[in-house]
Order: sequence, then structure tokens, then C-alpha cells
Amino acid sequence: MDTKALLRKLGTLRKPEGTIVTLSLDLEGIGAVPPEARLFLKKEVDSNLSSEARPVQARSALRKIYRRIMTFVEQGLSPGTKGLYLVAGPGVWEPVELKIPLQNFITVGKEAYLAPLLAAEARHPRAYLVEINSNEAVIRELYLGAAQVLQTIGGGLLKEPQERLRTSRSKAHLSTGPGSGGSARDREQQRKEESGRSLSHHVADALKALHAAHPAEAVYLAGPQDAFGEFASRLTPDLKKRAMAIGARAGDALRHAFRELKARTDDLLERQIQEFHERRAQGLQAALGPRDVLDRLFSGQVERVFLDEYDPIPGILCTGCGAREPGLRPKCPFCSEDVVATSISQDIVTHGRTHPPLALTFVGHQSGWLRDLDGLAALLSTKGARRRTTPALR
Repeated sequence: MDTKALLRKLGTLRKPEGTIVTLSLDLEGIGAVPPEARLFLKKEVDSNLSSEARPVQARSALRKIYRRIMTFVEQGLSPGTKGLYLVAGPGVWEPVELKIPLQNFITVGKEAYLAPLLAAEARHPRAYLVEINSNEAVIRELYLGAAQVLQTIGGGLLKEPQERLRTSRSKAHLSTGPGSGGSARDREQQRKEESGRSLSHHVADALKALHAAHPAEAVYLAGPQDAFGEFASRLTPDLKKRAMAIGARAGDALRHAFRELKARTDDLLERQIQEFHERRAQGLQAALGPRDVLDRLFSGQVERVFLDEYDPIPGILCTGCGAREPGLRPKCPFCSEDVVATSISQDIVTHGRTHPPLALTFVGHQSGWLRDLDGLAALLSTKGARRRTTPALR
């Protein structure tokens, strides 16, 4: 799946009438809709999309979407789907079936809510697994909990036919010439080493091309112990830092690679959160809460934002001055013009995608410290920078 292209497409969707539904479901991979997801669809999704608080035209459109959603989850899901991320609206239907569970969640608005898919990608990023055996190499892509073979490269450490080996050993045994058997064995060993070196180089070159097109968080090599050196010698410095040998695993390489990838992403998340707490303790290096984050983000002071992908954080957007403010109110607190509802989380995600190098860290719905900060926090790139008095995010 080309997630980057999908996110670009979803990022262009706009329905002023507020009829874009973003839905995620935990489907457990059991081949049917689990009881909890079924209850959620009936109790939360149906009541949300049928709410009489919506205009009649929007409510009619959303009811059609609900019927299509129910038909899809009952009849259209692939076996083994553990999580569904779906964006739907009039003329819009973008289902993404995943091999990883998501949370039961729905939001409705003028835009697609991207955070759940971005968070899934952050927790299950792309990696490459290279398995080298005696006569070929297989490159697999690990991404969003799934694995697929991308390339199979032949050649390498070719085994000698048994008859030829027996003949060679017999001649070496009968030979009276000094060292003749040893020379044959030396030549054979040299041939194997050159063949193995050539295979490792071809695989490394193929991997560099794959990484250039679709960058990976990590590269894992399963194969002979002496293959890693030749393989790594052909990698770029960036790829070499991401590469790890996991040995010859006799069919267990894929599971081991997934385990290593999870440990890597868990460690990265832990380090990012730890850095936030350490710098927060130093004072004036962190923005705390939605209003503070918006102030600092607009002035270009934010380095990294911490948010919960399942907390859209409702807010308002002023139609006059363009200010954004968390919470709901009828008028802009700065210019008294009319406002429209928005999602602060979505606005920040959109800003982060269009204003690199702003980084996003999704910490999940179980982080009590983030809930205590009303769902939003940030690391600042400028220590002690002056605060703005009018929050806005343009």
C-alpha cells in the first residue's frame, strides 16, 4: 500500500457541509465483526450519523454512508483483517484494511481525520528483511503489521552436486602431487566466497534502490554469520546505521524481525517521551496544553508535538482573523467574528505535514500525563522564547 499517496489524497478532501466520516475499528482478525465493534457501530456510529442536531441534508447523506459501512464490514472485509481505517463521504470511499488492531473510533467533519493512520504507521513502520541462504536471497517488506516478498535474487553460494564432490575428493586422495587436493579445495572455497560476495553485493544494491523509493526504519539480515560484513559494506551510511544481523533463524526470521522492529519503535517512543519530561523539568522548554501549543506553533517555536491519535480536541476557527482556539464558543474571542468548528489535533497534523521538520509523536489514549494536559503538549525549539498573546494557526 502506498500510504504516502493515500495521505496526500485524503489531505485534499473537503466537504463544507461536514459529511466526511473517519472511522476505525478493532476487528481482532477473527473473520467476523467482534461483539464490541458491532455494539460500537450500532450505539456510537449509528447515533452519531443520525443525530438530529445535524442539518437534514447532511443527516440524509450520513445515513447512506452508515448503510454502506454496515454492508462493507459484514460482507467486504478480507480474512485476517485486524484493524479498519475508513474515510467515507459523498463521492468518497477509502477503506484501509490492516493486520494490526486499531481502536473503535469515529469522528465526522469537513476533512478526513488522519491521526489514526499516521499513528499506526509510526508504531508499525516500514522495515526490510533480507534472508540469504545457499543459493538465493529474498527481500521482504515489513509494513503496518504485514509482510510481502519484494524481490528474490538468485545466485550466490551454490552447492556442489554430490557426485562431483565425491569425484573431487577421490582424486585428491589418490593424488601423489604435493598439495594438489588442497589447491582444489582452495579454489572451490574461493569460488564460493566470490559467489557469496557477489550475492551480498547484489542484494545490498537492490535494497538501496528500495530504500531510496520507500525509506525504512530498519533493515534485518538473516543468513550466514559471515554474510553481514559484505552486505553492510555496500550500504549507505544511513542504511548501515539501520541494519542489524539476526542470524540464520530456520524459518523464524520473520517473527524475529517483527519482534526487533517493535522493540525499536517502543524504545524510540520511550526516549521521545523521556526527553519531553526532562526538558519540561528544565523550564520554558515545553508547551503544555492545546492553547499553549497553538501559541508556540504559530510563532514557529515548536520542535515536536505529543498527541493522542484518538482525541480530535474540538476547537474553533475564526472566519475573520483566522485564529484557532480550543473549546467551542459562538464568536471569536479576539475579533468577535463568526467561527466554525474544527479539530485542533487535525489542524496540527496538517500543519506538521506541510511544515517540516515539525515532528509528531502519538502517545496513545492510555497516557495519563497527556490527559492531564488536555491532550496536547510540545517540545520547543527555542528555549525561553516569547509567547504570543493571540493563538492562531494559519
